[in-house]
Amino acid sequence: VSLTAGSVRSVRGVSSLAPSPAAAEELSVWVTQLGLLAQEATAVPTQGQGECVTLERRLQDTTLWISQWLDAAEERIYSSSPIPLEEAEQQLEYHQERLRQFEAVLLERRMDVRNRLVESAAQSASDQLQVIEKVEGDLEPIDAELLAVITEGQQYDLETTATEDLCKLEDILNGIRVSLREQWRQVQHTTVVTSQYERLLQALLGLVNSGQEKLSQGTRLLAKNIGDLRSQLQNHKLFFSRLANHLVLVKQFSQSVPGFIVTCNRDVWLELVEGVSALQAQALAHGIQMETAVQAWAEFEVDHSSLMKELELLKSSVPTVGLVEETEERLSERVSTLQVRLVQVEPGVMLPTECAAMWEVLDFTVGVTVL
Repeated sequence: VSLTAGSVRSVRGVSSLAPSPAAAEELSVWVTQLGLLAQEATAVPTQGQGECVTLERRLQDTTLWISQWLDAAEERIYSSSPIPLEEAEQQLEYHQERLRQFEAVLLERRMDVRNRLVESAAQSASDQLQVIEKVEGDLEPIDAELLAVITEGQQYDLETTATEDLCKLEDILNGIRVSLREQWRQVQHTTVVTSQYERLLQALLGLVNSGQEKLSQGTRLLAKNIGDLRSQLQNHKLFFSRLANHLVLVKQFSQSVPGFIVTCNRDVWLELVEGVSALQAQALAHGIQMETAVQAWAEFEVDHSSLMKELELLKSSVPTVGLVEETEERLSERVSTLQVRLVQVEPGVMLPTECAAMWEVLDFTVGVTVL
């Protein structure tokens, strides 16, 4: 057996291929023993023939074991080695083709999703939400297929371009989901805005009905005093000012409502606008009437106060005793004075009780004159 130090070192170099630490340690022992046998072999010429035979057998056994170990290690190396280059290129090309096909499917699906969302925009909110849920359900198989493509790609040593293509597919699918979430938020917003718009229309309708009821009671002014009449006038102005402001609010809010919602409520809106316009004309006329009544009542109270003072002065000027002693000329003069004062008072200003009091004085005076 011919062994050299170099061959022993090369055998030592394969110890790292052992399948386990125990096998590696055993190999190290055999390599060490082989080195010792190599040293003994250098002294063979000085030893007997029997010792040479024994040494040769030991060298053969050691070499055989190391050879078997190397064969097993070589088999493991070949079994774990990459697939042949030509086959690897074919598999990579197949994977890239799958990526291109999958990208085409995703782009087609993205266009289909956009078209379905546009078509559903004119539908009710509930129908739009159903469309979104259906589209999301249709994306689940695509998610599974994309995961399979990613798992398949992990088996190959993908190039940078293939990895970028895979990221592009993920971006397309994520973009579709972002569009669906955005559409969902818009539908929810539309639902809230529509509900608010309809409530505003209902509130405006309620105000119109209340205004019609107020004005249908007629133009009679049922007030016990001027304070009550002024309060009615103030409430009248506040109510119809509120009606006008609410009309403006609904008109401004309609600008933030989707067009198809405004179109659906267009007839109701036009009817309400017409009703408000008619009410405002009636309310203006009734308000003018109330303001005129308040002004007339205020003037009446001033005249009433002045008249009562005149009556008090007149009563004080009529003697309560000794009228028989006055001459007929004096009594005629007083009657004439009273008649002049009555003529100066505007018709309809005095209350019935005040007129009765004055005529009572006049009758009394005339009666005295007759006597």
